Amino acid sequence: MPNPYFEDTKLTKTFTFFDEGTTKITGTTIKWKEGMGTANGANHEKKGNKRPPPDESFFTWFSETQQKDIMEGLHDEVAEIIKEDLWPNPLKYFNNEADEEDSDADEDDDEEKVDNDVEDDDGEDGNEDDS
Repeated sequence: MPNPYFEDTKLTKTFTFFDEGTTKITGTTIKWKEGMGTANGANHEKKGNKRPPPDESFFTWFSETQQKDIMEGLHDEVAEIIKEDLWPNPLKYFNNEADEEDSDADEDDDEEKVDNDVEDDDGEDGNEDDS
C-alpha cells in the first residue's frame, strides 16, 4: 500500500563517525505529496496560542544534517531514543548473533525434553516390561 503522505518508501539518517572526532550526517529529504508536507499538515494555530509551531519535528529530523554542538550539552534526542530504546545493539542483528543465541537456547531446551521423555518417574528407561 503506497504512503498517502510522501513519495519515499523509506526514510534514513546516517551518522558516520571519524577518528578525528568529526561526524558526517546524511539524511533523507522527504518528497511530500502535494498538500501533505508538515507546513500543510496539522494546524498548530489554536485560539489563544500565540507561540509559533516548533521548527523541529520527527520528519524534519531526517533532513537535518548539521551536527549539533555536543560540547555545550546539546544532543540529538531522536537519535538517542533510537540508539538507547528502540535498537540498542544493531551490530548483533547485522552479524546474526542474536539469532544464534536464540537457536542455541532452543537446542538446549530440545535436549532437555528428550532426556525427560526417556526417563520415567522411578528413574528407569520407560520400558514397562520388567523381565
